[in-house]
Amino acid sequence: MKTQTKHLTGLAVATVLVLTGLVAPCVRAEDAPKFDAVEQFITEKLANNENLTSDQRTKVVSTMRTYLPALQKVAKQFATEQKALLETLAPAAVEEKTIRDQATKLGDVLVSYAKQRATVVKGLREILTQEQLDKAGQGPKDVDTLLARFVDEIAKQLARE
Repeated sequence: MKTQTKHLTGLAVATVLVLTGLVAPCVRAEDAPKFDAVEQFITEKLANNENLTSDQRTKVVSTMRTYLPALQKVAKQFATEQKALLETLAPAAVEEKTIRDQATKLGDVLVSYAKQRATVVKGLREILTQEQLDKAGQGPKDVDTLLARFVDEIAKQLARE
């Protein structure tokens, strides 16, 4: 049992350290979400992509505006649960059940994020032409990976807002 607790604690710490890069825990509470900085970030990222037409860039920004509130909500939830797990792991004598409970909460938020990201990726994928999809990589997974990274970068920006 002690070995399992050590492994579980080690796994929880490693998970938190790896996922720290996903979303920064600096979250401000505001009544109305403002996405000016995020939209500027998106616009700058798109400006560097020569493979998109002007119309597609506009559609990407418009599509992202639709998803930003939900994406921000999940990013903030992740930051909150991540911070709570780190605080749970801080005491030297922490019980396995406490770690499991908090890790489960963080895992639930990660599932929500994965679902939201998949939805956004699907919406962005629909904007691309078949030729662009073929050009982007070896197959559908390559395109989805690129789009998922784009969404991850936006989630990081949202967590900072």
